[in-house]
Amino acid sequence: MTDIWAACGGGQLPAAIGGELLRMVESQEQVATTILVDDLAEQALLKDLLERSKPPRPPGAERLHYPFDYNPTQRLGMAMRNADVEAFEYISARDPARGLNVALYTPAALVSRKPLRPQPWLCETRGRTVSLSANAGRDLHIFPITDYLIEGRLPRPAA
Repeated sequence: MTDIWAACGGGQLPAAIGGELLRMVESQEQVATTILVDDLAEQALLKDLLERSKPPRPPGAERLHYPFDYNPTQRLGMAMRNADVEAFEYISARDPARGLNVALYTPAALVSRKPLRPQPWLCETRGRTVSLSANAGRDLHIFPITDYLIEGRLPRPAA
């Protein structure tokens, strides 16, 4: 099996990266279910009930093309951690314009511990689109489902 870290030159490549990051934190479960409960204790109970109600994986699912084999990327991640890499950039698998994503191994990679400009965003998912909106709808981004399909299907999460 290929050692991605060694194939890329390993410890010779890391360099400082900089810029402003956008961190999105979702709270959809609270927004979607808060109206059903009277307080946060009931919210926690409802969340627990919902988690326990999820069906188990169907028998035979382990032989399907998912879950994907993440062993090579997990080995890469371990090698990067061992080399004290704090953050890295990679090309987005979902952005047709091939924009950059950033992943952090440690919060020490951040210059500031507080958001510089917090912004509330709304996310709406429909059968054929995902929409993100900020600034009372003035910034609207709509993504078609086709942006997320692999071989015509939505990918399954790793086990």
